Amino acid sequence: MIGRGPALQQLRDLVSASRAVTLIGPGGIGKTTLAIELARNLLPEFDAGAFLVELASLSDPDLVPSTVATTLGLKVEGTGVTSSEIARAIGTTKLLLVLDNCEHVIDASASLAPGLFTDKLLTATTPGFFDMSGIGAFIAALFTGLFIGTIAFAFVADRFGRRTVFTYSLLWYSICSLILAFQDTAASLMFWRLVGGIGIGVELVTIDAYVSELVPKASRGKAFAYQLGGGFLAVPTVAFFAWLLVLFAPLGVSGWRWVLVIGSLGAVVIWTIRRQLPESPRWLAQRGRLAEAEAIMARIEAQVEAQVGRPLAPPGPAPTELRRPGRYLEIFEPVYRVRTVMMLVFNFGTSIGFYGFANWVPTLLIAQGIQVTRSLEYTFLIALAYPTFAFLGVSFADRTERKWQLAALSIGTAVCGVIFSLQT
Repeated sequence: MIGRGPALQQLRDLVSASRAVTLIGPGGIGKTTLAIELARNLLPEFDAGAFLVELASLSDPDLVPSTVATTLGLKVEGTGVTSSEIARAIGTTKLLLVLDNCEHVIDASASLAPGLFTDKLLTATTPGFFDMSGIGAFIAALFTGLFIGTIAFAFVADRFGRRTVFTYSLLWYSICSLILAFQDTAASLMFWRLVGGIGIGVELVTIDAYVSELVPKASRGKAFAYQLGGGFLAVPTVAFFAWLLVLFAPLGVSGWRWVLVIGSLGAVVIWTIRRQLPESPRWLAQRGRLAEAEAIMARIEAQVEAQVGRPLAPPGPAPTELRRPGRYLEIFEPVYRVRTVMMLVFNFGTSIGFYGFANWVPTLLIAQGIQVTRSLEYTFLIALAYPTFAFLGVSFADRTERKWQLAALSIGTAVCGVIFSLQT
């Protein structure tokens, strides 16, 4: 190793910064010797030790995972072992794996590396129905939180006000995301993901009520399109950071933790947003706070008059309302029952198609043999459609009846989903 000290140090730095490092060069220049020496020097840093996997004798790329499993001493049957199974068996164990002479099976070796050199707090598949260590359980934790937030805590917006609950639910989610970034066990990941999901569930219900109460009905569709478009900007943003960071460890911190920390920084601007947003005048009036409601309406009207440059038309007659407390079961009474059932079925299917698709696309692409980095890149490109088409909705949201828009767009979504499923 005379004269190769600088090369060794450079490799040490690369291994510290990345989960996978590849040595390339002509045969006979000492790549294997350098890799073995590096492994010997780094041995104290890896609790489970270092392993050399010799692949020179392999002719079938499909045998790479089983060869790795044998070297690691994992109990596997047959040759059908997958990289996901190896990753699950390794778990959170910290080890160094050296794959030698893999030029002729490079594709199999490359697809194996991203699955092994991540934190492995979660596994690609869920071993059992109630197992809490798989990616599926992590996704389910979020939706369980959403369900709890919308069903069990939606009433808080009626009690404490739209603006207050909207603000604190975002703050709740941001704090949970920050805590989530520092977890080291699958159980703690699930817990904080679920708790954070409750905050999102409360926010989703509250923001819809807030917008519908604050915006005139003639432009309500356009307002929702802007609101959704702005919210959906977060989807490609997060996907972009995931694409850049997930497989790396900037400053020695895993990339997925950086993604969560960056997302939680939304808490910094929440208080500024809260000061700029008025409370719902309708909610204030329903609570008997008429003077506050009138003051907010006067301020909004003055701002609109200044923007349009002319006095506003006098308000039309107020609709007749039955002033009595509402009941949850009222939505299932004969006058509302058909609409309630229809919306339940519609939202159930929409949630599967929308949220399910968005969450499972990376896993689906990986299952089709696409590497993690390419999977996250494709996910980012797909995510660009969310805000793009939401903003396109501004042009027609208030031009035709809502139900026909929903019907047409739902059919279009179903057709695209079927076409996507047939792609090979």
